[in-house]
Amino acid sequence: MAYSDTRLTKSSDKLIALSGVAKRFATQIDDMYVVGMWRKYLASSLLWKVDHQIQIDGSPSTRPATYRAPSFSWASVDGKIIAAPSTDADLLIDVTGVHLDYVSGDTTGLVKGGYLDVRGRVNPFEMIVKHILELQQLFLMVDGIIVKDSQKQDWENGPLVHLDVGQRSFDDENDAKTLYYMPTQEQRMPNEHVSYLLLVALDDDRNMFRRIGIAVTAEAAEIEILDRPTHRKSEGPGTNFDADPGVRTVRIV
Repeated sequence: MAYSDTRLTKSSDKLIALSGVAKRFATQIDDMYVVGMWRKYLASSLLWKVDHQIQIDGSPSTRPATYRAPSFSWASVDGKIIAAPSTDADLLIDVTGVHLDYVSGDTTGLVKGGYLDVRGRVNPFEMIVKHILELQQLFLMVDGIIVKDSQKQDWENGPLVHLDVGQRSFDDENDAKTLYYMPTQEQRMPNEHVSYLLLVALDDDRNMFRRIGIAVTAEAAEIEILDRPTHRKSEGPGTNFDADPGVRTVRIV
């Protein structure tokens, strides 16, 4: 993701700049290129984050005014990206479908649309915004409980929230109950960090979502809250359920 650390003259050049490299790698590794990522490890690749919501020059991260990539791809953001390790171990999500609409016949070039179908648990939450002096703190609230280890000090964070693009308030999303998260990793060892995809629902049935960021924690008490079933139903009438009623397949655009 070296190009995420480069200020290109036009933001649309990001995928074009990667296209040549992707073509060479695709034949060598026999894999499908998915707007800056690879199909084999796509589930873990979704766990990228924006470093402190900034670009390489220190300006705030942004989404381009002209569509460039689906929200699940790091290429959809102008920001300093931190990639996630590629793995298929200990994952709680599975990418069951990939669809991309290309501008031309070049499958490593520009796209005009696309989505992923992702299977996993999808739980509702509210985003609580607090401030210490000029510092914004973001907390996840699940079933009326602030997700934070009770042993932490008042000024400490719960799970660290990495927004793709900064946002001052989540009042509208909280009122509309459109915020959801997906547990993505199982903690196998104490103090091992796990990530949660943060999403906003785009339809009344809560089947279509846009990514807004990621939350990360290594605290067992916080993981226990986030991984337990929630009391508020997470699905609408059109939800696509799998055999496990707590697991469903949703679309991220």
